[in-house]
Amino acid sequence: MKESAIQHKGVQVRRSVAPFDSEPRWPDGYFEVLAEGGIPEKERPFYAHWVRQFFQRYPGRARRSLGIRELQRFLAVLH
Repeated sequence: MKESAIQHKGVQVRRSVAPFDSEPRWPDGYFEVLAEGGIPEKERPFYAHWVRQFFQRYPGRARRSLGIRELQRFLAVLH
């Protein structure tokens, strides 16, 4: 994992970012990234559930084409 810094509401936040994978494997690769990120094993299915829900909201779309706008719309529906 690579660490990066971003500004969020005027506060610098450090976070880990998974490296780019030109041939991602779903869901195995996702679970590997969660493990590398320190997410406890019992919580990983919960994370995967929400990612699946997000993908299902945009059927027929390439996953790499989904960006911040789609994520914001998805989260707005949940709110």
